[in-house]
Amino acid sequence: GAANYLRASGAPGDWYGAIFTYNNAAWYVDEVLAAAKRFGDLGEAADAVTVECSGEGLAGGEVDLTRAIRVYEPARDQRLPDRYVAPGFGPIVVDARIWPNIKWALDNHELVLTAGKETGHQSHGDGSAIDAVPAADGASISHWRETAGRLARDLGWTPECAYSGVAPTCDLAPAIEFIGYNGYDAHHGDPAHSATPHVHVSWVSSTHGTPYVTTPEWMMVFPSPAEGEESATRSEALVVGDSLSLGTRPYLENQLGERIIVNAETSRASSAGLEVLEAELGSKEIVVFDLGTNDDARKPRALADHLQRARELAGDRCLVVATINKPGDGPLNRVIRDLAAEAPNTELFDWHAIAHAEGLLVDGTHSTSAGYRKRAEAEIEAIARC
Repeated sequence: GAANYLRASGAPGDWYGAIFTYNNAAWYVDEVLAAAKRFGDLGEAADAVTVECSGEGLAGGEVDLTRAIRVYEPARDQRLPDRYVAPGFGPIVVDARIWPNIKWALDNHELVLTAGKETGHQSHGDGSAIDAVPAADGASISHWRETAGRLARDLGWTPECAYSGVAPTCDLAPAIEFIGYNGYDAHHGDPAHSATPHVHVSWVSSTHGTPYVTTPEWMMVFPSPAEGEESATRSEALVVGDSLSLGTRPYLENQLGERIIVNAETSRASSAGLEVLEAELGSKEIVVFDLGTNDDARKPRALADHLQRARELAGDRCLVVATINKPGDGPLNRVIRDLAAEAPNTELFDWHAIAHAEGLLVDGTHSTSAGYRKRAEAEIEAIARC
């Protein structure tokens, strides 16, 4: 295939020459290398395949811990869904570039988080580190071994190298910077080894180790199931919306296909959307209540009541809501953000912030085709967090 052809033509030592051999056009080579710069290095990081992890019995997911890829985007914070956060903790955010790795780790090792990106916490400032504990309340030491301990081993940690926690003393997966677990110090490990039990995992980043909040230029990750692969692409979602959802629908359907149903109508207000939601909810697992633009900006309390009713109708399903753009939208956006912040199992995609930051509006409310594509991306990210 193409990969073998490129390697035979000089990659990874000479990516420019190899790509030019594949397609004799300088503009094509420049475009490919520019795309690689945005999304991940083509160089030595992508060829870091020499580490053999000492973990046994990796559970589920298409993951390759022997590889490390340097990624530059999306360079932003990712808030974790509540189900991945230990009771009494949160909200927790991490760097979005390592979220697929973290999701794989939590899902396949029965863990939840107690810490992510936060200031004043050594090595947690740039979003490249997590602290995790077993999801089961009151877990026994044997359960710690099967959850937190198994993750540590899968990533290359052993009791013999615990005092260090870093390579080369530990034969770590190349994307991993540090593992703090049994034997590192009195602050890391299971309840038999620590007064504050947890397993700490740090990924390699351009700013690793800082306690100050920042965003790294790049992060190293191992190939793992993409964000939303187990939620947004497998769960069925119902979108109840207005003309903005009509504009977004082609891009949603292109990405999610039959797994998303969009019921949208121009000029629909949130009160009318409740009737649609109640009639069409059925067996859908995720609800996107994409309304508010056609509500009266002088009556934010009415929108708040309608959003609360949508939350009640959704039951234990995840509910996704979106901020809006219109004259006098401040009070309406406040009640939308308040619901997302306070109601359980509710996600927000901040269309107001995105649209204004990137200049995507044509009339103060509606968008260009490029804007609707961007809107769909944000909506899918919110669905994926469910």
